[in-house]
Amino acid sequence: MIVKETLHSQAYRHIKNGILNGDFKHNCIYSEQFFADYLNISRTPVREALLRLKREQYVDIFPNRGIMLKSVDAASIISVSELRTAIEGYCAAYLAEHVMTPEGQERLRICEDICRQEEELLASATHDPSTDDIHFIELDLKFHRTINDTPGNVRFLEIMSEIHSYINLLGVSVIKQENRKRESIDENYIILQAIRQGDADAAYHAARYHIDQIKRRLLENGLPDDEIIPDGALRMVEDARSGMFF
Repeated sequence: MIVKETLHSQAYRHIKNGILNGDFKHNCIYSEQFFADYLNISRTPVREALLRLKREQYVDIFPNRGIMLKSVDAASIISVSELRTAIEGYCAAYLAEHVMTPEGQERLRICEDICRQEEELLASATHDPSTDDIHFIELDLKFHRTINDTPGNVRFLEIMSEIHSYINLLGVSVIKQENRKRESIDENYIILQAIRQGDADAAYHAARYHIDQIKRRLLENGLPDDEIIPDGALRMVEDARSGMFF
């Protein structure tokens, strides 16, 4: 039985973590009662939690049918990666151009501290890999958000917020793969080095390379087992695998 906190908040957290950990299947319709039984609580807080997850685009709710996890297919991976490259590449270059300002130095310091926290997490992995994975992704999202906030472009932040759930889902999927945490930290160091040197072009390409590596790993073997690559996306998958952007 869930205790303390509000039942709605805990239901939200448990279901969201279950989605990120892969406890629920894609292409499967669930009911409110299923999640209520899963958490051993009533349906009311579950309903509130699911509505919040729908707003955040983790699930779809179909009236009189049930709840399904948001689809994570090859086309989504490619489109989200392209959108991230456009925004995050620009923001990394922008920070490199303004790194000597007081704000630029502070953002650089925050990003360096996040990398140190990631190193510590990698070195002291707990007995619960799923919790470590979620914590690592939270740190990584904070790293990129610190860079993306730099230009102060409200529309950028709105767009990134809209695709946050996809970034979170894709990040947890790929971070489970062998050596990916180590590679991700190293790629972030490359981004920081370019920013530190004030090299906007290198910062853009380092950010693009980081996102492209995530896309490659997901397209190669990171899709959920029950997801099918649509026929129309097969050519895009091959194009993404054959391209090199660094």
